[in-house]
Amino acid sequence: MDIIRGKVETASKVVAYGPEGVGKSTFASGAPNPIFIDPSGGSSRLDVARVNVTTWDEVIEAVESLRGNAQGFETVVLDEIGALEHLCWDHVCNKYGKPNLESFGFGKGYNLALKEWREVTSMLNELHRDDMNIVLVGHSTIGTFRDPEGPEYDRHHLKLHKALAALLKEWSDTVLFCRHETVVGKTENERSVAHATGARVMHTTHSAAFDAKNRDDLPAKLPLLWAELSQKKRSAKDMAGDLEELSGRMSPQHRKIAVAKMKEANGNQDKVRLVLNWARAKAGAKK
Repeated sequence: MDIIRGKVETASKVVAYGPEGVGKSTFASGAPNPIFIDPSGGSSRLDVARVNVTTWDEVIEAVESLRGNAQGFETVVLDEIGALEHLCWDHVCNKYGKPNLESFGFGKGYNLALKEWREVTSMLNELHRDDMNIVLVGHSTIGTFRDPEGPEYDRHHLKLHKALAALLKEWSDTVLFCRHETVVGKTENERSVAHATGARVMHTTHSAAFDAKNRDDLPAKLPLLWAELSQKKRSAKDMAGDLEELSGRMSPQHRKIAVAKMKEANGNQDKVRLVLNWARAKAGAKK
C-alpha cells in the first residue's frame, strides 16, 4: 500500500457564474492554454481556440476528443452551461420522443437530463486526472431562499435547474460568484446609494447573498483574473509593491486616494487586493 502524505497540487475544477457582461469568459480565457466548448458564441470576441456546438451529441464528441489526447490544451472551458443545459433537454426529449421535459411527469425528464450531465462530469474528471483544468461558465439569477432557521430572503444562484446546479457545485473544487464591485454610501438625506467602482471581482466563499466556495484557502474577494487563483500566497507587502509600480500611470488625485485606501487597509491582505484592483482599473493596467 502506497501512502501519500501532504497536500497534492492538482489542476482546477472551477464553476464561475455571475451576471451577463461581467467578464466571465475573459476570466476563463486567462487560464493556461484553453479550448472553449461554446454553444452560445460567448467566446467569439476572444482570441482563443474553440469548438462551436449546436447539439448535445456535439458536446459529448468535443469532450470525448480530448480524452487521452489533449492536443496541447491545458484547460477546457464550457461556456455557457445554461445554453448547454437546454441542448441536453432537447437531446433527452428527442431521444424519448417527448415534446418537453414536463411531459415525462414527476421530474423524470429532469432526472434523465441529470444522468446525461453525470456522464459528462465523469469524462471531465478523466481530463482533470490528466492534469487539465476544467472551467464551467454560467449565468446567475436571483431567487428567494427559504431559510428553515429564519425568514426567507433573496440571493444570487446559478441560473440552472436546481438539481443540475447542486450537482455542479458539489463536483467542483471552486465556485466563484463574479460581479461588478459596488459600494454603498449615504446621501445628505441618509438615503443609501450604490456606486460602481469599475472593478470586476469574484467572491470565493459562501455568504447569505450568493453561493461560492473554494478548497484552497483563498481570500474572500479577488479581482476577476485567473492569475489571482494562483496568487493566494502573495503577501500584502508584495501587492503594495505592485501598487507602487502602477502609481506612475495614475493621476495625482488617484495616487492620493490609493495612499488613503492603503492606510485604511492597514496590511489586511483581502483589503490590499481590492485597493490594487481599483488601482489597476484607474491606471488602465492589464495583468
